[in-house]
Amino acid sequence: MNADEHAPRLGWQWLSELMRDSPDPATVLDSDDHVEWANAASLDLARRLGITPAGAIPWEAVPALRDEGLPDLVARARHTPGTPTSARIRMKPATGNVWYLVRAVETAGWVVLQWLDVTEQTEAEYAAIDRSRGLQALNAALIQASGTDGIVAAIVEHALPLLGATGLVMHDLTGPEPRLLGLAGHSPDFAHALEAMDWHRRLAGAAQNSGQPLLVGSAEALTEGWPHLQPLAYASGKQAWAVIPLTVAGDPLGVAVFAWDTPRQFTADDRSLLGTIGVVAAHALRTAHTLRQARQRADRLEKELAPGPPPDLPGIRAAVRYRATGGAGPGGHWYDVVPLSGGRALLVAGEVTAGPDDAVAMGILRQQVLTMAALDMPLDDVLAHAGDAALRLGHRLGGAAVTARCLLAVVDPTSGRCTIASAGHTPPTVIRPGHTPSVLRVPVGDPLGIARVPAQATNRDDLSGTVLVLANGAAPGGTSLADAIAHHSDRVPLPAAGADSPWLESLCDTIIEDRASEHGDLVLLAAYIGRLPDDHIGAWELPRVPESAAAARGHVDEILNAWHLPELADTMELLASELVGNCVRHASGIGTDAADPTPGHVWLRMLHLADHVVCEVYDGSASAPRVRHPRLTDEYGRGLQLVALSTDSWGTRYTRLGKCVWGAVDAPNAEAAKDHRQTTADSAQRPAEHGPGDDPEGGGDTPGEGPPRPRPRPTPRRAAQRISAPHNATRRPSLSPRVRTGGGSGPTTRRNG
Repeated sequence: MNADEHAPRLGWQWLSELMRDSPDPATVLDSDDHVEWANAASLDLARRLGITPAGAIPWEAVPALRDEGLPDLVARARHTPGTPTSARIRMKPATGNVWYLVRAVETAGWVVLQWLDVTEQTEAEYAAIDRSRGLQALNAALIQASGTDGIVAAIVEHALPLLGATGLVMHDLTGPEPRLLGLAGHSPDFAHALEAMDWHRRLAGAAQNSGQPLLVGSAEALTEGWPHLQPLAYASGKQAWAVIPLTVAGDPLGVAVFAWDTPRQFTADDRSLLGTIGVVAAHALRTAHTLRQARQRADRLEKELAPGPPPDLPGIRAAVRYRATGGAGPGGHWYDVVPLSGGRALLVAGEVTAGPDDAVAMGILRQQVLTMAALDMPLDDVLAHAGDAALRLGHRLGGAAVTARCLLAVVDPTSGRCTIASAGHTPPTVIRPGHTPSVLRVPVGDPLGIARVPAQATNRDDLSGTVLVLANGAAPGGTSLADAIAHHSDRVPLPAAGADSPWLESLCDTIIEDRASEHGDLVLLAAYIGRLPDDHIGAWELPRVPESAAAARGHVDEILNAWHLPELADTMELLASELVGNCVRHASGIGTDAADPTPGHVWLRMLHLADHVVCEVYDGSASAPRVRHPRLTDEYGRGLQLVALSTDSWGTRYTRLGKCVWGAVDAPNAEAAKDHRQTTADSAQRPAEHGPGDDPEGGGDTPGEGPPRPRPRPTPRRAAQRISAPHNATRRPSLSPRVRTGGGSGPTTRRNG
């Protein structure tokens, strides 16, 4: 062999030795896929797999290679000779998973397999995929979370495994003080130690100041940076922490502290992942905070719109029920029991139809009715103004028609008179002792929002000692109201002495049970119409002359002594004197006018309403008194200022023959009087025997038409029992030192501090 022939052999030997010593495994397969040659790295891999490669078919020696697709790779290489093809194959030696990028090429029937270790790259790719899937799951869970509890649960379920963390402490920073939202991977005692060590204010504050996650890789690093927290770190048993500020648009919403059981070197991927988790958690927390605020506002609005329990009233007892559809909040139905001046009460039941805005329209119309009632306006005027409000609401709520059915009833326990007006609402059902319940016959006008002419108000003097039931929301096909009431009356008849509170409550429960199958809201208001005892009322006719002021003081002093309230004598005598003096000076007598040469007369009435005493003075003038602000040199003009400063409330209401100016003063023993409500109301019941002298407001077709007329009465004596407290539960807030005055066309009511 010459030198030229020897040179190629030396080259091939050099190349073989180079492939044999390569760190990447290399294998040559013959035409039958048996291993013809393998380098040292390939032999080492075979030993770790527990096989002998020489002469073996790789996927038969290692069956897992068949599942990884090595036969297909070799087949593709033989199908395209000279063209490299590759695939990623996982090997499972004893040291763990190893990923190889296998490159196969066929030359002259031989297939060369080159194995490139891509384990690190592959694991990084799969880790990125896992992080992406984990973040998607976390984001989906946070979207579904309805509150902070759901947010914490989502982070514990998804973020902790994603980070490999073993502990979480999460605080809400939206309130005046940080609030612990969740604690995971820590003992309950750790929460108390956390608060005691002020963890969330100091360590979390450092992250909040920088706006970036604060990473503490070991307990030594924590001790070095925050030595005062070393006992806390020891109590937690953790070795690494990440404090993540939860902020949106610069607003701090919360902070999440993740913890690990072992020290940790945080990588760039860790920082990116922690930052992403902080962003999605912060937005979820802001959404939860916004929803919580909206829910709180809705709850407050619902509480304001929902009818409350009826107040205690003199001579009147009431029971109510409000059944909302499916337990939801208030819809378009409402009721009210409103105390009025002179011991009277306004009963209201209404139903609004405004589509999806039922509750909004109901709240506005309800306040409209309450405002008009506070002005002591006649019922037809109240309904007229409420109808105008319904028309305006239709334009404000997108042009849809807003209609309402409303029933109003003013009950006066001093006379037994009941004034009723209905705007499209079913009249009340009346229950009389020993009689079958029946629907009261009163005119029914058009509903609010439709009516051109206000509903007519009707006076009824035959309802003393009866029970009125106002209801709305009945569904067609259900048990009728009269049948449900008759069902209860058959089992428990109305006592002749009057209905007590348990009887009224039982009546409402029976009606609700009988109509349980009906759908829709249901409102019930059952009211027993009683009377104020005679010895709680004093009435006198006085000539409209200056001397009547002294006479009024004498009458007031006499009746206060009979009521055992001498401590109110000075205040009430001043009140009566000023009101009578104003009548003499500025008003006209009842039934007279300015051209009449005779002075006419005025009426003085005193009412003892358990927790307060009322003084009323009636005259023939329709002009409402106004508080003046006299100069120091003015002789007159201070009377109503004295009235405003001396009373707890005062006001004016119109009557058919003029007006009534009244003032109320709280009784000093009002709390003790509340203990006698039930027995007093029972003793207050008396038969409905009426005459012209029994009506404190006159005998016309509308309430408030005339003054009281005196009735024969014995010397006032103290009542054996006290009447129910009427106004404390619903009294409007005091206004002091300013007073509230009405316009020139309506009555006024003032509440003083």
